Amino acid sequence: MLIIRRLYRNMLFISGAAVLIAIAKVVALHQVTPELLVISGLSMCLGMFPIYLPKGVVWGASVICYIFVLDTQGLAAACVPLLCSTFTEFLRHYKLQIHQIKWYRFMVTLGMFFYSLGGAWIVAREVSFLPTFFDILLTISAFEIINLAILMGIQRSLGVKVTLVDSLRMFNLIPLLATSSTLTMVIDFANKTLVIGLVAVLFACFVMLSRQFLQAVNSQEQAERQYQLIAHYTTDLIVVVGTDNTISYASPSHEQVFQCDTSWVIGKSIGSITNDPFKIFQAINRIRQEGTHERLELTLNINGKQLPVETEFSPVLNDHGEVYDIILASRDITERLRQQEYLVHSEKLAVIGQLAAGVAHEIRNPLTAVKGFVQVLKRDFESYSQSSYDIVWSELTRIEEITSELLLLAKPQKAQYKIVDLVPVVRHCVTLLEGQAHKRNVYFDLAFQGSIYSKCNENQIRQVFVNILKNAVESMDNGGVVNISGRLVDDQIVIVIRDQGVGIPEELKTNLGDPFYTTKEKGTGLGLMVVYNILKEHQGNIEIHSEVGVGTEVTIILPSAQQPGDNGVIQMQSATMVL
Repeated sequence: MLIIRRLYRNMLFISGAAVLIAIAKVVALHQVTPELLVISGLSMCLGMFPIYLPKGVVWGASVICYIFVLDTQGLAAACVPLLCSTFTEFLRHYKLQIHQIKWYRFMVTLGMFFYSLGGAWIVAREVSFLPTFFDILLTISAFEIINLAILMGIQRSLGVKVTLVDSLRMFNLIPLLATSSTLTMVIDFANKTLVIGLVAVLFACFVMLSRQFLQAVNSQEQAERQYQLIAHYTTDLIVVVGTDNTISYASPSHEQVFQCDTSWVIGKSIGSITNDPFKIFQAINRIRQEGTHERLELTLNINGKQLPVETEFSPVLNDHGEVYDIILASRDITERLRQQEYLVHSEKLAVIGQLAAGVAHEIRNPLTAVKGFVQVLKRDFESYSQSSYDIVWSELTRIEEITSELLLLAKPQKAQYKIVDLVPVVRHCVTLLEGQAHKRNVYFDLAFQGSIYSKCNENQIRQVFVNILKNAVESMDNGGVVNISGRLVDDQIVIVIRDQGVGIPEELKTNLGDPFYTTKEKGTGLGLMVVYNILKEHQGNIEIHSEVGVGTEVTIILPSAQQPGDNGVIQMQSATMVL
């Protein structure tokens, strides 16, 4: 098959040499007339400025010159303007760089045109009895059809998949009709000089108009490509709403965000994809009446996924200044809302911290005195009621614990940080709570992958683990196991504490960490707040996942540090300290 393809192209190459032989014959027989030279020059001009037609078709108007000479002087003479225009077209294609011209392609192209011209010459002889217009129309049509057929063969020989239908789509009857009309005027009218001048002017205008048409098409295609590029790669969710409030366009970003095809969105009412259709319809009605821009915060609900967005409403006006479409550009504000919530929570922590410091100091002083006198009066209590003394003493101890936790909420002074192996810290906290845990039939299961180091304040981090583990133990009324695991993930330490307790209801999760909020009967509501505050100071984080009846999983994330070296140098990711 490859050999046949090469033979096909080589046959055309040899046929291209026939054009040169025909020209040599014309020169040898002194048939090069001034008219032939003028027409050949005109063919070069037309070859340099082709006519651009719809569907990307480029039509060489120099075919007019071939057909005119073919009709008036014969096949051999027609090869002269054919060679001139083909050479000019190659010059234009290679931007006037003669040394870059592929001469094999040039000869193959000449051969293709020679066969087309030969076929047109045969048709011209057979239809010479017809009126000039139809004679020329059939001749030039034969030239174009044969040319397209041979071109399809060349493309296939090069491995390009092209069908006959694809080739026929390039056939355009309009320039053929224009060419036939023009040549009819030139051939049939007596004053050929005047007609040729008028035709030249008309073709010049036609060429300029076609080039303007090409520029307009290219500008439109470029604008469409840029728009498609923006629409395809933007993360903003863009929809166009028509006059009936249905969505006529949805950007491809919907597929990435909501994992659904845009066809799922297009055609739906704009109110059906939001949680507040009344709010969005009100905004659209105002825009249609006033033609103004609006910005709203909405929640989109598409394909079962809800997303908070900030939406910009922009009206599209027609020639009469009336709103006929509205463009909605929505941007995900999940992270912004999270930052706002974090800011409010931080401000709340700061206020509570200041309040806690004052309250704790005010309570601690009289509390010390009360505890002292209660210890002095211990014997009197025991003689009266030992249980009463135990109750008073336990409640005073509880008040003291509350004041200690309140002091931790106060804005801390700059703590002394050092690189600590967290595994012994966790083990120490487990040892502290084992007695209380065993009373509840609760046991601890530790799983650490070697040592894990973090630059931290050891006492504060110990308080974090004590509070979390204590909550886990107290949530397991029926006993069970508290699983504790730790590992390094990139440059972070991830410690997971998982219990088998009662779990936390969904509606209560949002309030976790709020001051004085607790789910325990005797809880203070300060333990988790202390944890949040300490982890914030350590540039860490905490994540809580819980399921009622299954248990709670608390993930503590802290920055990691490298193990201290033997030479006394502590190597950290951000700095190096010499001890």
